[in-house]
Amino acid sequence: MEAARRNSARAVRTLIEAGAKGTAKQLIDAARANETNVVAALIESGAKGTRSQLETAARLRELAVVAALIQSGAKGTRPQTLEAASRNEPAVVDALARSGVDLDVVLFEAALHGEAEAIPVLIECGADPNAPGRNGSVPLYAAAALRGRRHVKVDAIRRLREAGADPNDSGNGFEPILHSVAKSVGWGYAPSPVEHIGVLLEAGADPDARDHNGTTALHAVVWAHLHDRAEEPDPAPYAAAIAALLAGGASPHARDSFGRTPLECATRNPGRADPAVLAALGKNPADRVRAPYRATHRR
Repeated sequence: MEAARRNSARAVRTLIEAGAKGTAKQLIDAARANETNVVAALIESGAKGTRSQLETAARLRELAVVAALIQSGAKGTRPQTLEAASRNEPAVVDALARSGVDLDVVLFEAALHGEAEAIPVLIECGADPNAPGRNGSVPLYAAAALRGRRHVKVDAIRRLREAGADPNDSGNGFEPILHSVAKSVGWGYAPSPVEHIGVLLEAGADPDARDHNGTTALHAVVWAHLHDRAEEPDPAPYAAAIAALLAGGASPHARDSFGRTPLECATRNPGRADPAVLAALGKNPADRVRAPYRATHRR
């Protein structure tokens, strides 16, 4: 449409009335020239942008083109939105949200992948830091849970907390956030889960929060050590995690649903009881580690 190339709104409208249809390229050119009337006329004629064109415009920060393409019916995607948020482009994020992108879902994905830079931008644009994701867990749980993940950033936890995320709310039916981190001690993550424990405690996480078995984070660290599959488990990270929890106010006397304290759990298997872990729990090195008593029945 030659009239569109010349950015003549009146001529474009005349051609539309005659049955002509605009193209996405003409729409983009008109938006770049800031010809809002021509953009409106082309959209009326049926010009419609594509998802890839919207992605390109968002990456190039062409807000007018982004707005025109969305107005024409192009839909943004979560990866586009996360990328724009990571580049600190709230205007682009807002535009993509208007196209139908759910910012709460994007925030959950940013937390899950440790995209700390994107978190404040998404929240500024309206994402809820306490909104549950598809599996029911909240963004802070996704940021802190280390199991099965290799890319973790402590900054994501801090930024979510600064935005008002509740450190004691893991989501619908999930274990406490602190438990999830405690279970991953000794797995070789960088940064260490011990650092995550400290950040969560500083953020106000309850050090004695319990799961459905009545266990606390201290119990979780002990069980993680007992189930460490290495031939010679390194006790250092477990002892450090225990020290961090105790310094944060965790009770060494808390009992689980079976009436066991963390120390009693640690001595359950004398062959796996490590002196460094036992010492961190307050056991006197001079005391012998005894196997738990099991009643026997004589015939």
